[in-house]
Amino acid sequence: DGQGYHSDVQQAVKDTNLNGPVLIISSDLPLLNGKFLDEIIERYEESGKPALTVLIPEEAFSMYGLSAVSQYEYEGKMYAVSGINIIDGGQILKEQEQEVVISCQPEAVFTVNSVNDLTAAKKYLTQIMGESKRNKD
Repeated sequence: DGQGYHSDVQQAVKDTNLNGPVLIISSDLPLLNGKFLDEIIERYEESGKPALTVLIPEEAFSMYGLSAVSQYEYEGKMYAVSGINIIDGGQILKEQEQEVVISCQPEAVFTVNSVNDLTAAKKYLTQIMGESKRNKD
C-alpha cells in the first residue's frame, strides 16, 4: 500500500500467509551471494531468536568509498542497515527479538544507492576479477 518499508513488509507477509521464517533482501546488493546468505541463515537458526538483522559499521562504508543511507543505533553506536533481514512471519505484527550480525563483508557492505556507489562497486569488482585472473595464471 506504499505506506513505508515496515508496513509494506507486514502487508506482504500477511497477504501471502507466510507464517515461518521470511528472508527479506533489498534489491541493491550486487555482491550478495549464496555463500554469504547461507552463513546468515545459519546464524539465524543457531540464535533461536525470531528475527535477525545485518548491520554495517560506518567505517566499512568509508573504506570502500560508499555512502551509508539508513542509519540504525545499536548498543550506543551508529550502523547502517544492510537490507538483509530474517523475520518470523507468524509474528509479523509483533516486535520481534532479533539477533544482530555486524558485518564488514563486501557482500553486505556494497549497497548501490547512488551513482558514486555504483562506480565504487564496479571498481571493486574489476579489482577482484583482476586478482582472481592473476591467481589462475
